[in-house]
Amino acid sequence: MKNILYWYVKNDTTQGPCSIEEIIHLYKSGFITSSTLLTEANESQDDPTWTPLNSFLSKSQQNTDLLSTSSCWRNFVYCIENYGKFSGRARRSEYWSFQLFTWVIYTVITIIFQSSPAGGGVVTLSCFLFFFIPSLAVFCRRMHDVGKGGAGFYISVVICLLLPIVNFLLLFYLLHLTAKDSERGENQYGKSSKYING
Repeated sequence: MKNILYWYVKNDTTQGPCSIEEIIHLYKSGFITSSTLLTEANESQDDPTWTPLNSFLSKSQQNTDLLSTSSCWRNFVYCIENYGKFSGRARRSEYWSFQLFTWVIYTVITIIFQSSPAGGGVVTLSCFLFFFIPSLAVFCRRMHDVGKGGAGFYISVVICLLLPIVNFLLLFYLLHLTAKDSERGENQYGKSSKYING
């Protein structure tokens, strides 16, 4: 199934070919919708059979699983590939997978370079700088998924820096938001990749 490529229609133009995983990422990012038409790339170009994405996914449990659940590694790679993407939505699994791998990498670097503080500091700083933008981007998309604006968070961080006592309360509020379930259906930031049919 993974070797099959698909064409899809966007703005009356046939685009692709793409793997099913790429189709799923396009859907999750809001670039295509559940009604986007798909056809196998190996079908005759003269008379292809076009199927809406939602019908196509419901035909195969494997495809539905690809859409509804993702491995931690796939989510982490998706966040890195979408390095500076602040628009759209990110499910809990995407956000926490990225956080998990980021902290595992930091921990491994700390353990490896424990005896060499100077070298470890440079590597840790490099990792921090590499992960800084994707961390902000996935957090912003996570806030969008629960119906909150990303800009409000950044303003609250500035307030917390000025009033450190608020820091503690904000931390618990942000943990609550990042653990909160996705809003159903579509909100002002895009469609939910968890609740496809609303």
